[in-house]
Amino acid sequence: MKNTLSAAVALPTVIAIALGGLLMAAPAASAAPAPVEQSEGGAVPVEETAPVTSPTPTPTSEPEPAADQPEAVVDEAEAPAAPEDAAAPAPAVDETSADAVEAQAAFDVASPVEGQVLSSAGVRVVGTAPAGSQVEISSSDDTGVVVPVVDGAFDEPVSLPAQATAASNVITVRVVGADGADLGTVQRTVVVAGLPTSAAPVISTPVDGSAVEGVPFESGDLETGVVDLAGTGTPGASIEVGLDAVDPVVAWGYGYDAVVVGADGTWADWVFMPYGTWRISVSQSAQDADGFATALSSRAVSVVVDVLRPRAAAAAAPVVTSPGQGSTVVGRPDPSQGAGASSLEFTITGTGTPGSAIAIYGYFEEGRAPIDRYAAAARGEGDGEGDFEPLVAGTDPVVVAADGTWSFTQTLARPGTYSFAAFALTGDRYFPTMSAPSEVVTFTLAAPAAGTATATPASLAFTGDDGVGSALAGGVLAIGLGAAALTVVRRRARRVSDAAAGSARRA
Repeated sequence: MKNTLSAAVALPTVIAIALGGLLMAAPAASAAPAPVEQSEGGAVPVEETAPVTSPTPTPTSEPEPAADQPEAVVDEAEAPAAPEDAAAPAPAVDETSADAVEAQAAFDVASPVEGQVLSSAGVRVVGTAPAGSQVEISSSDDTGVVVPVVDGAFDEPVSLPAQATAASNVITVRVVGADGADLGTVQRTVVVAGLPTSAAPVISTPVDGSAVEGVPFESGDLETGVVDLAGTGTPGASIEVGLDAVDPVVAWGYGYDAVVVGADGTWADWVFMPYGTWRISVSQSAQDADGFATALSSRAVSVVVDVLRPRAAAAAAPVVTSPGQGSTVVGRPDPSQGAGASSLEFTITGTGTPGSAIAIYGYFEEGRAPIDRYAAAARGEGDGEGDFEPLVAGTDPVVVAADGTWSFTQTLARPGTYSFAAFALTGDRYFPTMSAPSEVVTFTLAAPAAGTATATPASLAFTGDDGVGSALAGGVLAIGLGAAALTVVRRRARRVSDAAAGSARRA
């Protein structure tokens, strides 16, 4: 009985569902299932059946409702609602939308115009672009630059090659939107007219071949000096400065901004470089307000100068108090290793400017004439053709004490009559300023009597050897502070006061 009832109920239910779907003309997949009859004992299970394919209805066939089901009334104008979780299809992209057209219209290049002839080697690229986009500008000889868009506009100076003959250049402008879309590219051909060559400037300071003092200027681990430059040129032109080391040869660059020639035709600048001999070169060119060249660079003009350490104020000439003029001094045998049997040492004393160093020039046996010539050369006097050998402080200088006195021991290879003068040195040890000489002292150095014992003062040791005396006979001995041999440098007499330090450097 239970099975018969189930079959009786299932068949009309299936038919009602099929007919209702056809009348409603709605998707069958979205219709709710028909309710299942309930028995007194609970839900009656419905046997699974194969899917039923409903035949396509014809206009003349009207389905009749089931005997025990009410006739379904369907409003054909009313469509069933779609499920809430059904995804809506994406709208198609319209490449000719109003936004795209507006973006294209907002990109424009106002400058340069096609075929524009430029009087300077450059042009300003000006235009408009959508906010948030970026503008890429390049020229024939350049890889390009990305410029910002400000308030819907861009403006960028682009330099072009400067040549003596006219040349064409292509300017390319590409705009990329904020979303990465390519908004377009514009190319403009411009012509840079042939530019004239600037006249060469003039260097008036320093003078070629001169020696100048460089104001100390520390730069890294190099001691450098500042030198002032000045000259004349074309008003409004730019002066470019170049530096080349001559002696010693060192790598050195100069990268300061160009100086502009004033309305009166004069210019001034300063440079710094390590102390030594340098070639300073200048050239001039012309630019417009945008920095584009309007005239080619001139030929370079140059001067060669010695850049010296600043010279200290000269000390007063020292005074020799011993040995006295025309006196005889009994020497002491030199006990130092290597000294010859006839070598004699003696003591020199004197007074001078506290803090200055003392150097001796001379020990000539032929009298004071060589000393007088040397003193005249040191003062820049004489015929201008003599050689000047500036004294240089040794490694163990004798310095005038605070009470103004000085003293040290000297050694000569053999007894005899000698002349010498003392000089005071101030400033740098290797580039000093020399004082005027002391009065020339001529004295006789005598050997001690046989069997006479002499005390050896514990002073500076002699650094010579047995051959020193013969080598110095009739020559020049520059003894540097502590009996050390002084370095000498040749220099023309008339340039002593300005270039002594630079000469010592080139020795």
